[in-house]
Amino acid sequence: MIGWLVRSLDDVPPGDGWLSPGERATLAGPRAPKRRADFRLGRFAARVALNALSSRLGVRGEWSVRARDDGSPEALLDGAPGPFALSISHSAGRAMAAVVTRDVALGCDVERIEPRDEALVVDFFDKDERARLPRDGTRDRYVTLVWSAKESALKVLRVGLRADPRALRVTWSDAPRPDGFRPLTVQVDGRTLHGVWRVEDEWVQTIAADPWDDELIALDVG
Repeated sequence: MIGWLVRSLDDVPPGDGWLSPGERATLAGPRAPKRRADFRLGRFAARVALNALSSRLGVRGEWSVRARDDGSPEALLDGAPGPFALSISHSAGRAMAAVVTRDVALGCDVERIEPRDEALVVDFFDKDERARLPRDGTRDRYVTLVWSAKESALKVLRVGLRADPRALRVTWSDAPRPDGFRPLTVQVDGRTLHGVWRVEDEWVQTIAADPWDDELIALDVG
């Protein structure tokens, strides 16, 4: 089961008392106001997602999040590595968190749909991806989708943008699943990563995992 949710800046509680001591120490470092806001938003979305999935599975304890050496988030339960894998993304005042049992490599991404420089497509999309992009008013949606899917896949691989996005080839379907997502795959280094995508308001949301778990749970807990 992969649990996921989306939160906005308006949802984040005032003050920093809900953060762990380690998270507060990280926040106290030199950070621009936007980076501080993004950090708090991402940590809040992660905390809500972890608590919600814990409640479903009967896991008890206090969750916090720290960054590994490679920058990926690690979910801690009572200060020690917990039984869930976690991915966090934020864009334009919105954050997405996805959580799953620990033996799964997980990545999620949320991106606002907006016009993007055509150089992004030329430089980072392969010829098959470029050929599939529509030329009508939905083009920005699909450019955002391909970029978001690459971001999610790079998080699965735990390399982030240190790897070349051109090494990943995204294929997507427009056929909706019962849960409202649509299927996608990402080919990279002879592997096929499976995932899903959806559009909510003006944001694209993607999730990828290896191995893939087809049960998606929206963790809408208020």
